[in-house]
Amino acid sequence: MQNHLFSLRNGSMSVSIRFFIFALLAVLLMVGESQAERVVFLKFDEGSGKETKDSSPTGLVGKIQGDPKWVEGKDGKCLEFDGKDDFVEFTLDEKAIAKVSGMDALTVMLWAYPLEGNIIDYKYLFHQRSDIYWARIFQRRYEFGIRNEFGEDTFVQGPEFKPNEWIHIALTYDGQKFRVYLDFQLLEEKPAKGKIK
Repeated sequence: MQNHLFSLRNGSMSVSIRFFIFALLAVLLMVGESQAERVVFLKFDEGSGKETKDSSPTGLVGKIQGDPKWVEGKDGKCLEFDGKDDFVEFTLDEKAIAKVSGMDALTVMLWAYPLEGNIIDYKYLFHQRSDIYWARIFQRRYEFGIRNEFGEDTFVQGPEFKPNEWIHIALTYDGQKFRVYLDFQLLEEKPAKGKIK
């Protein structure tokens, strides 16, 4: 079963990030070509409660749904999701919607701690609702992708995941290349074009 990590919603605009049984330390979403602008920066460092605050200038407040656990992370606290019904939900204002609509460039980074489990089907680490950008595990291997305004996909397959180990994941797109980094090392880059919707 796939789970929401966080959902960004407003009217017809909906951005969703999904998560399986992982502990999450931080998520950073940036857009822009020449000047990277943080759109969402989730530290998950509150340590308790039913809200998590976005540390970016966007300043969103996430409502924690379900019953994820606050646990010790790589550096401080983090959230551990159960793979069933845990997620964090945000509502985008007009300013935030403008930032993520028709992006020329994109960076998504996160720390994750995959737990051992039955991962035969797709299990998303993060996922924009319409598969516009995503990272997932399928049959125990990492997979990453983006989709442009023309519906063309750029796909990178990664190594088999290692349970119970922290991993840093970064996806970047600059209008010409889609790059995937694992633990700060370039895994692969592929040509890509068009806006990310």
